Amino acid sequence: MLFLSGVAGALALIVAAVLFTDLGATGGKPTAGDRDRTEPVAKVPPSPSRSAGGSPSAPPAGVKCTGAECTGKNPEDMGCGGNYARTVSQATVGKARIEVRFSQVCQAAWARLVDASTGDSVNISVGGKGRQTGTVNGESDAYTPMTASGRGSDAKACAELTNGTTACTVVQ
Repeated sequence: MLFLSGVAGALALIVAAVLFTDLGATGGKPTAGDRDRTEPVAKVPPSPSRSAGGSPSAPPAGVKCTGAECTGKNPEDMGCGGNYARTVSQATVGKARIEVRFSQVCQAAWARLVDASTGDSVNISVGGKGRQTGTVNGESDAYTPMTASGRGSDAKACAELTNGTTACTVVQ
């Protein structure tokens, strides 16, 4: 009889241990308090402007240049215009309007002269460097090729009309 009460006591201890131990309440998965010991914390995904290796990511489909690669090239041909461009500064000269156009995706700026006359010209530079020029030929608008620009607000566009009148945008 003493033997049976010893076995019953041991069995009661085993049952109590099983009942008070979490063997399946979480399906064998760690709880929130266990995370630091058993699972690594998820890494922050790389930003869209950089790849996992830290180098700049590829430009969107249709964009064919970025930064210095764009200097001297046509913004429309390189995919930098349209939805990827915005006017960052403007000025008037006579009846014409000078605009600095900028593409963040391409990291480039260019000038546009609107409502001008044949022979009127426009140029753009960034800090006096990378000067590009365009001339109105038979239409009322002219564009310069692009020049590398990190912000667009650092670009200055100037126009000269055939009557000698000149004006420039203000670098912001």
